[in-house]
Parts: sequence; C-alpha cells; structure tokens
Amino acid sequence: MTPATLLTMASLLLLVNSSICFGDPVRTTVRPPGHHRKTRPFGAKPKEYSISVGGVGNSAEIRPELAERLRVLITQELEHTPGIALQKLQNKGFLIDSAITHLSRTQVGDNVEVSCEISLIVGRLPSRALVMTTSGGATVQIPKSGFRPEHEQAMNASALAGAVRGARENLVAFLARQP
Repeated sequence: MTPATLLTMASLLLLVNSSICFGDPVRTTVRPPGHHRKTRPFGAKPKEYSISVGGVGNSAEIRPELAERLRVLITQELEHTPGIALQKLQNKGFLIDSAITHLSRTQVGDNVEVSCEISLIVGRLPSRALVMTTSGGATVQIPKSGFRPEHEQAMNASALAGAVRGARENLVAFLARQP
C-alpha cells in the first residue's frame, strides 16, 4: 500500500470512529426489495403547487373572528410549506375552502378541554371540481382549578392552530401523490 492509501484509510477510520464516539447520528435507509428511490434529474426543481385559499364556512355558533383566524392560520401554514406557492385565485392549481366543523368546551375529570375540528375542501382550478376533503382536530386542556373564562379564547385559538397543522399534513400528503 502506498502512503497516500494508508492516509486515506486512516482518515476514513477516524471519521467513522469520531461519528460513533461523538454521537453523530448514523443514517441508514432500509427499503423493501424492488423499491427504488425516485430521483429528479440533476438541476431539476421540485414540483411546486399553486394554492388559493378560498372561503371559510361559518356556523352561527362560531364567532366570526375565529373563522377569520382560521383563514390566517391556513395561510401561515401554507406559506411555510415547501412546494406550495400561495396565489390569488387563478385558472390553475388548487382552491382550498375551509370550515370549523366542531368547537366545544367540556369538563373531563379535573380538566377543562377545548376541542376543535376543521375541514378542508380542495378543488382543482379552474373547474373547482372537488378532488379531496380532509380534516384536522386538536384538543387543549388545562386543570379545572386554573381555568378562568378569559382563558377560553386563548384555548380556542390554540386548539384551532393544532387542527390546522393536522389538516395541513393530510393536504401535503395528497399533493405529494399528484402528477
């Protein structure tokens, strides 16, 4: 062996040992037989989907400011989602309408819970043909002894934010399967 080969092998051994000793994560991927990883051609950009945030449904039981908060939360979540470009209503892409389908405050044991569920209705533009519906839900709880009526608005907002995050994950999974 040449000195250069020995040096390369020693460097590699040191790199492997330092990863093990210093706790750097070792990443491995196990794929089932016959499964091949999809790759993009060199320099190709990942697919980007145009999304327009549409109407927000509201029932008489939901305060209008909470319905508007739903629109803001959906917009914020999608703005920070790779592969999604928010657009004004256009002739291509997807339109997302939404609604708060359930919001309640209950006492469960020694806790006060606020539960919220939302639904997203996804249509393909320009026809607005329904291509998917999904939902998300979240529950927030605090001890009954610490609950005050003025806490309910913050609990509603927190449960709504959690529900939007859950629905966003379903939307992203749907978009990943689109051609």
